[in-house]
Amino acid sequence: MNTQHLYYFKSLAKYEHYGNAAKENLTSASSLSYAISALEEELGVSLFVKSGRNIRLTFYGKIFLEYVNNIINTYEKCLKEINDISKDQLSNISLISIDSLSTSFIGEILKDFNLLKHNSKIKFKLFTGTASDTVVDAVKNGKCKFGFCNRIEDPNIINYTLFKEEFVLISPKNRYQFVDRINDFSVFKDANFVAFNESYPMYWSINQIYQSYNFHPKILYNASSDIQLLSFVENGLGPAITLNSEEVKNANVDVFKLDKLFERDFSFIWLQGTDFNKNELDFKKFVINYFNNKKIMSKLQQ
Repeated sequence: MNTQHLYYFKSLAKYEHYGNAAKENLTSASSLSYAISALEEELGVSLFVKSGRNIRLTFYGKIFLEYVNNIINTYEKCLKEINDISKDQLSNISLISIDSLSTSFIGEILKDFNLLKHNSKIKFKLFTGTASDTVVDAVKNGKCKFGFCNRIEDPNIINYTLFKEEFVLISPKNRYQFVDRINDFSVFKDANFVAFNESYPMYWSINQIYQSYNFHPKILYNASSDIQLLSFVENGLGPAITLNSEEVKNANVDVFKLDKLFERDFSFIWLQGTDFNKNELDFKKFVINYFNNKKIMSKLQQ
């Protein structure tokens, strides 16, 4: 039994004539007759009996027709709903990024993608997360198809490294002076520091950096996001260690590199096994190629 057989049965019940029913379904009378015979064999009852030159429904056929009408109505409703959802998904791409990258970084990518697609009508739904684990959760629960965040190892997540970000020390403008990279934190022994909350994933990575210098900062201000931490430093509350993001580079703070290199991968992520539509596949390929080209240009310029 298949859907086409049900449509054949419904037409034959309406016309009570093989030729007319076959014409409506753009098939031959013999093909329709074969389908009805297959249905009757599967059900174990006769659905039609001859009535002069025509046919008519049997008692079992009338019962079966009620169910067939319900099945076809449900099937067509389902097809319409899936088609509507598919069209909506095809024209919308959902993204999530950590909040420190949701302005210039994402805007640049979307601008170049739209230029490549010749100003297509693809709509982008952009969400922001306060931390990388928030981004990962949004991708895993299906809220967003793609995410931009610092690498988090998860067996269900595909991480594609776009670039590496270096940890640096940032401080209020003109408060400290360093000729070279920082190799001694003794100058900060009396300073009040800014740091992320302990619940923030980057907190522990930064804590290990301080430990590598045998330094225990006096932390008076705890921030819950990259933007908040940057704002604290800009407003003179104290120095902090964070990633050297685009937001940091453009902020009103001094940025000092450390003599030990600490980096973190910045990744483009998606859920393993996800079915992507054509526009989503185009966007995924674009982002990967976009950063591959940037890496090649960077090497050529060195």
